[in-house]
Amino acid sequence: MDGGPYTVSGVMTRAVVAVGRDTPFEDVVRLVEEWRAGALPVPEGEGRVVGVDGTVAALETDGVPRRPAPAGA
Repeated sequence: MDGGPYTVSGVMTRAVVAVGRDTPFEDVVRLVEEWRAGALPVPEGEGRVVGVDGTVAALETDGVPRRPAPAGA
């Protein structure tokens, strides 16, 4: 992007894809790839966002998502 200023509508879409707390890693990866997203919101209840799943972006090296290490590894 060149110098701003920018509006939200200029850099974001209206369609939003979100995941739940228990969404499997494979599904997060698929959604990130399908929607070309860097992270996905995690809403609960009445749609209040309680977190952001940036797992895939945090695990990427050379553009390839990596599976997180098992707990305790």
